Amino acid sequence: MRSILWIGLFLFGVAGILVPVSLLYVASGLPPLDNVFTLESQLRGYIEGERTGERAGEMVQVPVTWPRPDFNKLPSDLVALYLSQMGCPNYFRSPRETGLKMAWRAFDYLAFGGSPKDPNGRCEYRFAYRIAQSMRLKDNAQLAVAAYKIEGFLQRPDLVAFDLQATRYAPGVIGVDDAVRVLFDKPLSALTLAEDAELALAMPPNNYFVPIKACLSGPQIKQARDGLLQQLADDHLVPAERAHLAADQPIACLHRK
Repeated sequence: MRSILWIGLFLFGVAGILVPVSLLYVASGLPPLDNVFTLESQLRGYIEGERTGERAGEMVQVPVTWPRPDFNKLPSDLVALYLSQMGCPNYFRSPRETGLKMAWRAFDYLAFGGSPKDPNGRCEYRFAYRIAQSMRLKDNAQLAVAAYKIEGFLQRPDLVAFDLQATRYAPGVIGVDDAVRVLFDKPLSALTLAEDAELALAMPPNNYFVPIKACLSGPQIKQARDGLLQQLADDHLVPAERAHLAADQPIACLHRK
């Protein structure tokens, strides 16, 4: 029994050294990523560079400048739809993941590819990981450690905002504001709940931007949109009556054609 205890303590001690050393080694090869300002600078460079290139070739319907994401400017219904679809309905209802738990999760992704356990912490790390991907990091180890660093300095609302505003939909079309301009030709704040749900189909994890832009199949789009609204109500993120009223609305892409 005593030998088992000593083995356990030894393994715990080794892990306590291995985890931080592994994270520090990978972090040394990352671009500057110490706070929200360095993250913003990195993302702006990639995004504005791509938009400028697209404007030099095929014109896109979006501005070149990329402002810092602001969670307060995102419609609450759209945020709720995104959290629902990402499997994170309790994202703002649970304690934030901190400290050693964050480091272990990063090491888990670094060494074993991640785990579905602890969905609330997984959501924080998943949003941070998606932001790291928007920095054009390709190496899995760098992505894992960059996500760990990003999760450490971004607050929960900012993780969602940066994720939504750095997602790439098409060449030069980056962020939910760009997607709205292309799909609806109106400001994000002017969307109804029904339109928010249609937009959510174009967003991760559904990624139906191209079919919705082309409005390839109205009945199928409406069926999928209504499914998102029902899930939103099932997750208790909007009243069921609001979701049902939104489902009664026609899809917006038919009006655009």
